[in-house]
Amino acid sequence: MISNIHQNVSNYRLPISQSISKTYLANKVLYAEYFAKKIQNKKLFVRLLTEVKDADPKSIPELHPEQTFEQKKAHTMLSKLEDYFE
Repeated sequence: MISNIHQNVSNYRLPISQSISKTYLANKVLYAEYFAKKIQNKKLFVRLLTEVKDADPKSIPELHPEQTFEQKKAHTMLSKLEDYFE
C-alpha cells in the first residue's frame, strides 16, 4: 500500500507546485491530511500545516473565507498531532 502511495507522489506535488496552488491553502491541508499522514511523515505534516497557519488568508481575495477555514482546519489538525502519528 505504501509503495503505491510513493508511486503517485508526483500527482500530489504537482498542484502545490503550480502558481495559484502555492497560495490556495486547501491543497496543502489535503496533502498533509491524505498523504503525509498516510505515510506517517510527521515532519512534512507539520511543515505543510504550519505554512497554512502562517499564510495570508487574503492572498486570493475572492477565496478569503475558504482560506480562513483552511487555516482553522490546519490549527485543529496540528493540535491533534500526537493522535495521528505513532
